Amino acid sequence: MKKPNPRPVYFLMLIVSLLTGCSGPEDRVALHLSKGDAFYAEQDFQKARVEFKNVLQIDPNHVEGRFRLAETLEKLGETSNAVNQYKSVIGLQGDHGGALLRMAELYFAANHLEGTRELLTKIPPGDERSSARYEFLLAAVDAREDRLQPALQRVEQLLASYPTDGNATLLAASLYEKDQRPETAVALLQDFLRQQPDHHQIRAILSGLLLKQGDTQSAIDHYRRIVEAKPEATDIRITLARLYAGTEQVAAAEALLREGAVEEQTQELGKTDMRLALVTFLHDRKGFNHAAEELQQMISVAPEEANLVLALGELHERADNREQAKKIYLDAIETFALKPAEASARNRLAALLVREGKLEAALTELEAILNANGADRAALMMRASIANSQQRHGDAIADYRALLKDAPNDHVVLRLLAETHRLNGEPLLARDTWGNALIAQPRDAGLKAEFARALLAMDDPNGAEHQLLQAVTLDNDNPALVQSLAEVQISQKKWSAARETLSQLMELTPQSPLPFYLLGSVELAEQQHQAALEMFQQSLAIAPSAVEPLERAVKLLAAQKEFAQALTLTDVALADNADNAIAHHLRGTLLQALERIPEAVAAFEQASAINPRWPLPYLGLAETLRVNGETQRATVRLQQALDATDKNPLILTTLADWLEKDGRRSDALAVMKTAYEAQPQSLVIANNFAMMSITHDLQPADSTTLMAIAEQLRSSANPAFVDTAAWIEAHTGSPEKAIALLKPLVTAHPDSAEFLYHLGISEKLAGNNQAAREHLTRALALNQQFRGRDAAREILEQL
Repeated sequence: MKKPNPRPVYFLMLIVSLLTGCSGPEDRVALHLSKGDAFYAEQDFQKARVEFKNVLQIDPNHVEGRFRLAETLEKLGETSNAVNQYKSVIGLQGDHGGALLRMAELYFAANHLEGTRELLTKIPPGDERSSARYEFLLAAVDAREDRLQPALQRVEQLLASYPTDGNATLLAASLYEKDQRPETAVALLQDFLRQQPDHHQIRAILSGLLLKQGDTQSAIDHYRRIVEAKPEATDIRITLARLYAGTEQVAAAEALLREGAVEEQTQELGKTDMRLALVTFLHDRKGFNHAAEELQQMISVAPEEANLVLALGELHERADNREQAKKIYLDAIETFALKPAEASARNRLAALLVREGKLEAALTELEAILNANGADRAALMMRASIANSQQRHGDAIADYRALLKDAPNDHVVLRLLAETHRLNGEPLLARDTWGNALIAQPRDAGLKAEFARALLAMDDPNGAEHQLLQAVTLDNDNPALVQSLAEVQISQKKWSAARETLSQLMELTPQSPLPFYLLGSVELAEQQHQAALEMFQQSLAIAPSAVEPLERAVKLLAAQKEFAQALTLTDVALADNADNAIAHHLRGTLLQALERIPEAVAAFEQASAINPRWPLPYLGLAETLRVNGETQRATVRLQQALDATDKNPLILTTLADWLEKDGRRSDALAVMKTAYEAQPQSLVIANNFAMMSITHDLQPADSTTLMAIAEQLRSSANPAFVDTAAWIEAHTGSPEKAIALLKPLVTAHPDSAEFLYHLGISEKLAGNNQAAREHLTRALALNQQFRGRDAAREILEQL
C-alpha cells in the first residue's frame, strides 16, 4: 500500500505558522481569544488559561482577555488569583459589568454586604444590570440583612420574569419559610419541579421542608428519586438511609448503604463516605463488634484507603480501646509515611494522648507533623491549645498567627487568638483581634455574644451590652442572647432597659421561670417589694421548686411577717421535689422564727441529710438549739458538722466564736488554728485567728506566722483586715508600722472605737503617751462594745 505523503500536512502547518507570524497583534489576540474560548467551552481550563495568558502577553491591558482569564482561574479553583484579575479588569475599565457583578457575588459569598451593594451600584445600564443574577443578588442582600419584605418583593418580581430560575426559587422558598408560610414555600418548589423535574437541588430542599412539616414519607419519595437519578449523590443517599432507619425500615437503610459502599469501591482513591456511613449505621444499630468486623473487611479489600484505617482507630477510641487505637495510628504512620495520611494519623494519636493527659508525648507527634508541614492546621490548633493549657500564651499566639498567614479572615482562629491575647494580659490586642473576627463575620450573632463574654471578663460591661444589642438585632428569636443582654443590663443597674429586654424574653419563653425571676430581681433592686414578690411567685407558679425565686420570695414574706404564706411556698416546693435541700432549710428558718423548735430541728436535719456538705443547715440547726437554751448540744452539733463539711470555714469560725463567748478561749483558739492550717489563704480565717490569738495573749502562732498573716491582710480593701495587720505589727514589736496603717483607717472611720483603741495602744507602745491618751479617750467616749474596752480604761487611768 502506498503511504500517504506527509508533506501536504507539513506545508499546511507551515503556511498557518507563517500567516500567524506575519499577522498583527490584534489578529494574534483574536486567535488566542478564540482558542481560549473553545478550550473553555470544552472545560479544558488548563489550556484555556494558557491561551488567555498569551493574550495578556501580547496586550497586558486587554480587558476581555483578563476577564476571561479570571473566569478560567475560578474554574480551576484559584479564587484568590481570580479576584486579583477581576480587580485588574475593574481598574482598566471601571464600568465593566461582568467583572463588577462577579466581584459583587464573591463579596456576598464572603458576607461583605456593604461591599456587595457598592459594587452593584457601579454596574452600568445594560445586560448585566437587567440580568437575573443582578436582581437575585439585590434580593439576597436584602434577605441577608433581614429585610424580609423588600427581599420577598424583589424575588417575586424576579420570578415573574424568570419563573424557572433555580436560585430565585430557592431564595423565595427560604423567605416564605422565614415569613411563617411553609405551605407557600412547598407549593412553589412543587410547581418548579413540575417544569424541571431533574433539578435535584430543588428536590432536596423540598424534601427538607416536607420533613419539617412531618411529611416523612413524601420526603423519602423525593430523596429516592434523587438517588435513582444520581446514584453518586452520596449525601442524599446517606440522608435517605437515615430516614429509612428513623421509620424502622432498617433493612432498606442497610441495603441502600451497602449498595452505595459497593459502588464507591470502584471510584477513585479517597472516596469513603458511603463505606464509613455503613460502618456508623452498623455501630449504632448492631454495636461495636459488627461495625469493626465490617470495617476490617473493607480495609482488607482496600488497604490503601487511609480514611478507612483511621476510622478503625476512631472506632476503637469510641469503645475506649485506647491502646488498640494507638497501635492502629502508629501502624498508619508507618504505612502512610510521607503521605498526607501520616499527618492525619499523627494528629489523631496526638489528640488521644491529650485526652490521656500525656501532653509532652502529644507535642512530640505534633512537632513531627509541623517539621514536615509547618502550616498543618490541625497540628497548629492542637499545639496552641496545649500551650494555653500550660499557660504558655505567647507560644499559642505564635501558632494562631501562623494559621492566619494563609487564612487572615479565619474567624475561628481570630476568636481563639483574641481570647489568648486576653489571657496573656493584652486587652488592647484582644479587642483588635475580636474586631477583625467580626469584620470577617459581621452578621454572626454567636460571635458577637462570645465577644461580649470576653468584654465582661475584661471588665467592660458597656462594651458587652453593645455587642449583645447587635447580636439580638441579628437574631432576635434567640432566648439565650436576650437573656445574656438582660443579665448585663441588670449588672449595670440599667433597670428600664432590663425591663424592656425581659419583656421580650417572656414573649420568647412564656413557660420559663427565669424571666419572671430576673424581673423580680429588678423590682427588688428598686425597692418595689410587692412587685418583686409577685414576679417571684409567677416564677414559682411555673417551677415550684426553683431555688432562686423560692429563696427571694420566702425572705420577702418573712420580712413582712407573712410566715404562713412563706411556709406554704416551701410546702409546694417540697411537694414538687421532696429532696430540695434549700426548701427544707428555708422551712427550718421559718419554723425557728415561729418558735416551733422541734419542727425547725427536723427541717434542718432533713436538709443536711440531703446535702451533707452544705454548712447552712448545720448552722441553722445549731442556732435553733442555742436559742432554745441547748448550748452544749448546739456546740456538739457544730463539732460533728466539721467532718461532714470538710472543716468548712463558716462552721469553724462560728464554732470558735461560740466557744469564745462561752469563755472557752483555748478551745476557740484551737479551732481557729485548725481552720487556718486547713485554709491559710482564707483572709477571713487568717484575720480571726490572728485577732483572737493577740487579743487573749494566748500566742499559739509564732511571730513568723503572725507576720505572714499581716502581709496577707495589709493590702486588703477590707478595713477590718488592715486593722488586724496593724494590731499584729503592734504586738510583734513594730508599733510605728501599726500607726502608719491605723491613722488612715481612723481618718476614714472616725466612729470606730476598736480602730481608735488599737491606734491608742500602738501610740503607747511607741512612747507617744499624749497621742495614746487622746485616742483611748475618743474610743471610750463613743460608748461602743469592743474587744479591749476594759483594758483601754485601765491603761488610760495609768496614763
